[in-house]
Amino acid sequence: MSQASHSAHFLQQAQHAILQRQHLINLLEEMISQFKDATLLKQPLK
Repeated sequence: MSQASHSAHFLQQAQHAILQRQHLINLLEEMISQFKDATLLKQPLK
């Protein structure tokens, strides 16, 4: 395996990991905002 193709493969894996992480972050932010909404409905912040 040449150095170039090895680097390309690594970049592809890194890109995939970044996309997965971004997806997780999006999910977390959605959950957090929903949780905040639910909390605000229960008790208004002073």
